[in-house]
Amino acid sequence: MISRRRFSCGGVAACACLACGPAPSGATMPPVNPREHRANLEVDALHQFFTGWFTGQLQPHDAVFARFAGALAPEFEMITPSGVLRPRDVVIASLRGAHGVWGHDPGATIEIRAHRSTALPGGPYTLARYEEWQRLDGRWRGRLSTALLREAAGAPNGLEWVHVHETWMPEA
Repeated sequence: MISRRRFSCGGVAACACLACGPAPSGATMPPVNPREHRANLEVDALHQFFTGWFTGQLQPHDAVFARFAGALAPEFEMITPSGVLRPRDVVIASLRGAHGVWGHDPGATIEIRAHRSTALPGGPYTLARYEEWQRLDGRWRGRLSTALLREAAGAPNGLEWVHVHETWMPEA
């Protein structure tokens, strides 16, 4: 599949990454830092998990939930859009209890837009910034998020989430 939009990995006209499909023959793509590319793929993949979890399309089994819990660093913390600091164990318990909460809405989804990831020099960290748009009951609501990810063998896409900070976006 070839699409003509701005992609997670930075491609504009077409992209050959796993998320976007093959580039057309002769297409010139800008060089992409592999860690930045993996960070964008991880942001997309984790939010696909969230959509499946909230809608109930994913089964509420430990092995399925491990995709989320295994992506968080032991010291993970999150600042919610309302300014509440939540440690890893609280975030995990909250998400586990939210299985199927969007099941009543067949149009519920999450879209990730405006990716920008930067591999921080001299270390294993990547800073990701993105917009997370949730559609529920026909209404879109957005968050501007920053996430600090760190190289970690065995983590999805080779990166674990260390910190997330979300802020409400103006109404769409």
